Amino acid sequence: MMALGCSQKQIAPRTAPAVDGGSIAIDSTLSFGVVGNTVPGSVGSVTNPDLPSTSIIADIAHAAKSDAGLGFVLHLGDGVRVGKPIEWNRFQRQMQPLGDLPMMMVAGDGEARLDARYQNLETVFPDGGAEIGFNRVGSWSHFDLVSAGITWRVMILDTGKAHLGSRWNEQLNWIKRAVQGEYQGLLVFMHDPVIDLAGPELDMNPNGAPFELIEQIEETTAMAKLPLLVSAGHHASQIFMPDGRFGTMHVGAGGGGAPGEDLRRWGPADQAGRNEDVQLTPGFDLALMDGLTEVNSGTPLPQVVLDEARASGSFEGFTGMYRAEHYPVLGWWRISVHGAGLGVSFRQLMPSGEMVDRFAATFDEEHGWRGHRLTNPKAKQPAQPEDLEFD
Repeated sequence: MMALGCSQKQIAPRTAPAVDGGSIAIDSTLSFGVVGNTVPGSVGSVTNPDLPSTSIIADIAHAAKSDAGLGFVLHLGDGVRVGKPIEWNRFQRQMQPLGDLPMMMVAGDGEARLDARYQNLETVFPDGGAEIGFNRVGSWSHFDLVSAGITWRVMILDTGKAHLGSRWNEQLNWIKRAVQGEYQGLLVFMHDPVIDLAGPELDMNPNGAPFELIEQIEETTAMAKLPLLVSAGHHASQIFMPDGRFGTMHVGAGGGGAPGEDLRRWGPADQAGRNEDVQLTPGFDLALMDGLTEVNSGTPLPQVVLDEARASGSFEGFTGMYRAEHYPVLGWWRISVHGAGLGVSFRQLMPSGEMVDRFAATFDEEHGWRGHRLTNPKAKQPAQPEDLEFD
């Protein structure tokens, strides 16, 4: 639908990988990049606060041109500070390294701000929403990935309950229809997370909206049909497996740029409706600890920073915390389907500016999720991945 807020002459539209209800088919592995929160923040480089996002986007572009390639990029929202044309033009300049690589956008707080009906969002991503009648397009959609004849369903949702108003119930009703059909599993993407251990204070499942969306999915389809839930949330990268290796993997992919935010290693999740604490998946946590060790070996960090991260010394008995001032957990994610198999991997942006393969995980119906703690070949550590249990 043509937006009213700004014309195509003002903002060039981006090509979507598929329209709502469409599909992408390939005989072998189908991979795509995922990143969120690329809007320039107030910190980063002293002279260029956009630098972390610039480095991450450049790395995605490099990966897209590699032998493995990327079919498209899925942006998890907060690519703009407000939904005005000037911000979308800045966003397009920021994404220039990706060339004409197809892209889809999840609606976040920034996209909704000052763009009540997502008119400018629709101008940039004209094929990104589901038709909901009366010449209207929703900020949610779904399409299928077909690899070697096996179908995986990608579902994009809008967690902005307060912003959507009456459209919220339209989205809930749409979910009931969108989950119908035959497919291997659902891959769900939304801006706000159910579980999130980053930020100055614990703030997960805002307004109860993310959990309400997932609850609607689980009421309509089998729990085993949702192996992967990816959201942006705070500016940090994180993984949780609260229900074990055969449950849903919660990926926090909000570490797409500055300002990076502090990341707890564990904490209470009562905001997400859980009575017990949640923790970073142990394998992912160990991989981040490897990164911290690499940083410290290059330029020694204050002992208090190391102790707080390790929950040792004067911080023994307290919550372990990766402090963003010294070790922001930024980067982007690759998601792949290969027949009945699903893969997730994390590329970390180190404080030095180097991009490092940090962690990978694979899923299949027989084994559930299995993690692989990757190491930096330049570091004095084993180069072979280490299998890690999720239970």
